Formats: sequence, C-alpha cells, structure tokens
Amino acid sequence: MDSWQLLHTVNHDYSYFSTVHQRYSRLDYILLAQEFLPMHISADKTMAGWSDHAPISTYLKSPLFRPRGYQWKLNESILAEIPMVADLRTVITTYFEENDTLDTPPLTTWEAHKCVVRGHLIKVCTQRKRDQKRHMEELTHKIEELEDTHKTSQTDDTYRALLEARQALRELLSQKLQHTIRKSKCFFYEYSNKCWRLLARALQRQRGMSHITKFKPKEGPATHLQDKMTAEFHKYYMDLYNLRCQESPEEERQRSARMTAYLQQHVSKTLNEVKAAELEAPITGTAGGPEVHQAE
Repeated sequence: MDSWQLLHTVNHDYSYFSTVHQRYSRLDYILLAQEFLPMHISADKTMAGWSDHAPISTYLKSPLFRPRGYQWKLNESILAEIPMVADLRTVITTYFEENDTLDTPPLTTWEAHKCVVRGHLIKVCTQRKRDQKRHMEELTHKIEELEDTHKTSQTDDTYRALLEARQALRELLSQKLQHTIRKSKCFFYEYSNKCWRLLARALQRQRGMSHITKFKPKEGPATHLQDKMTAEFHKYYMDLYNLRCQESPEEERQRSARMTAYLQQHVSKTLNEVKAAELEAPITGTAGGPEVHQAE
C-alpha cells in the first residue's frame, strides 16, 4: 500500500519535474506491507534537493525500539579551522592567567581547565549547529515556495531561481554529509574488532525473528495491532491456567467436570489405591520403598 497516499487521501502532489516535457508527475513511492501499517506514524514529501526527484519519507515506530541517551562528542573538523584554533588558544591562555594562583593546587587548575575548554567547545558547536539549521530551514522554505510557484506558472525565471536555491542546499548538505562520513569511520574503527558486537548482532536478528507481527484469534479476523494482540494473548493464558479472581460454585463444578472428562479420555493407565496412598504419603527415611538418605 502507498504509505504517503494512506495519510493524504485528499491532497495531490508531484515528485518529479521533466525538463524535457515540462510536466510534473509522481514517480516515487514507498510501499508498505499490511503487517507494518500499525507502526506507520507519518509520511511526508519534501522538496527536491540532491536529485531532481522529491524524496518521500515514511516514519515507522517499532515496539522493539529503545531510544538511546544523548552523549556529546567533539566535532573534530572545527579544529582544522585557523580562526577556531586561535579562539581556543585565547580561551586557554586567559583561563590560566586568571586561575593559576598560589592558593590553588596545580592539579585542580589543570582538571578545571578541561571543563572550561569543553564548555567553550559545546557553546561554539551548538551555536554553529543552530545557524546551519536556521539556514537550511530558510533554504527549504524558499525551495518549497519556488516549487509551488513553478507548478502553477512554469516560467524560466522561477525555474532558474529554483535551481540556484537547490544548489545552495546541496552545498550545505555536502558539509553535513562529510561530517557524518567521518563520524562513521571513527565509529567503525573504534568498535569493529569488539567481540560483543557480533553477539549483539546475533541477538538482534533473533529478537526480530521472534517478534509477532500478525495474530489470528479463535473468533474474528486476523489483527496487526499490538494492543489487540496483547489482549488476545492475555485472554488465552487466562483461560489456559484458569486465572480468575472469583469463581462461582457452578463454574467450579463445570471446570472440575471438564478436567475429569479430559483425564478419562486421555489417561489410559492409573495408579491403584495402595500406590496412590504411598505417593501422597509424606517422605520419610523408608517411605514405601528404598531408603532416602538425607544429605549432610
């Protein structure tokens, strides 16, 4: 099923513009199987940035997902910038001039300067990240407006401005992509030879294979919804183990009759009265047979 059209039944939009035929069309789809529909959260179509096709994005929320805690890491690419290195050198010099005194132990001064440098880097990286995000949002908004205008007018000036805005967005995304590639190389270099990662991958595959995506109850159609499957399992095990809070005498008599009928039908051999009495007797030193030794 078309993931985008499921959530946009009324809206009509396009994902590709043919420069040859000067026509808009929708060529890009993300198709979802029926069992993944309960995990389907949202679907969006964004503007064409890297390619001449507008990307379609679909968001799924799996019950197996466990969010990770955020941990700040230094963007080492900023250390290659000469103005950034000069600013960091000024911060370190100023810190030691103000805090390197006789009444402060050298070890305390040294350890505290790490916190100051870290805080300064976090401030600079956060401000730069906000500026990049704001610039990207401005370009995205501009491209979306130009795309809407070009869909109705299709003038050469509008299309030229649209291409220039897309080029500026590509340059911004290229910088982000280079940083992501460096982080990936660093990650795999640090953890590629760890034996526990192989075990984690094996357990992840096993966990995914054991996940139930579809359930057919005794009565009614099959369901893919997690809440309904949980309720059906709860009902099944409640009936299986007779986990009832209260039971009337009539229900208890019927249950006892069903158990007796089941045992008479499936159990062909029974104990005689002597063996049954010996089995129910308390265990002693010589209870109905060989001697039972108590471990010291």
